[in-house]
Amino acid sequence: MTGFERARSEAQKAQRRDALLAAAAALLDGQDFDGITLAAIAREAGFTRSNLYKYYRTREAIYLDLLSRELTDWTAAFAAALALEPATSAGFAAAWAGTLSPRPRLLRLLAILHTHLERGVSLERLVAYKRVLFQAMTQAVAALCARWPALDPEAAEGLLTVQVATVSGLFPMTHLNARQQQAAEAVGFRSYAGRFEGLCRAAAQAGLAAALAEAG
Repeated sequence: MTGFERARSEAQKAQRRDALLAAAAALLDGQDFDGITLAAIAREAGFTRSNLYKYYRTREAIYLDLLSRELTDWTAAFAAALALEPATSAGFAAAWAGTLSPRPRLLRLLAILHTHLERGVSLERLVAYKRVLFQAMTQAVAALCARWPALDPEAAEGLLTVQVATVSGLFPMTHLNARQQQAAEAVGFRSYAGRFEGLCRAAAQAGLAAALAEAG
C-alpha cells in the first residue's frame, strides 16, 4: 500500500485494527472461512502483508477478535430482548432465536470456534477472548436469573452452554452448500435448509423447560 503511514498513537492503532476487522467481516460474509487468507484480508483493508503483521499474525486471531465483538453486541441485544418477553419457555426461545437468527456472522464464527479459531492463536490472544466470553456469559446468566429466579447461576450457565453448542451445530446443518444439499437429496435425507430459527426456538424452549423442572 503506497503512502501507508505508521500508526503511532493508540487511537491510530485501534483504527487500523478496526479496518482489518471490517475487511475480515466483509470477506466472511461472502465466502467460506477456509478460502480466506491473510493476503486477502490485507488487500481488502488496503494493507500490505508486512503492515498487517504488525497487528495480527494469523487469520484466526483476526476472526477471534471479530467474534469477541459480535459476541459482546449479541449479549446486550439478548439481555434486552429477554427483559421484554414473557417469563415463559416460549419467551426465552423468542429472545434467543430472535437475536441469533439475524446474526449469521456470529453463528458462522461460533461453528468454527473450537476447531479453527482457538487452535490458531497464541495463548495471550486466547486468554483475551476467554475474558470477553466470561463477561458475556456473566451478563447473560444475570439476565436469565433475573427473569427466572428459580434458576441459580450454575443452572443458567449450564443452559446457555448447551444452547450455544446446539446453535453452533444447527447453523451449518441448516446452511448447506449446493454439493452438500445434492448429496443429502441423493440418499433421501430430509432437508433442514432454512429451518434454523424454528429449530433454534424448539431447542431453547425445551432446554429452559428442562432446567426449570430440574430446579423444582
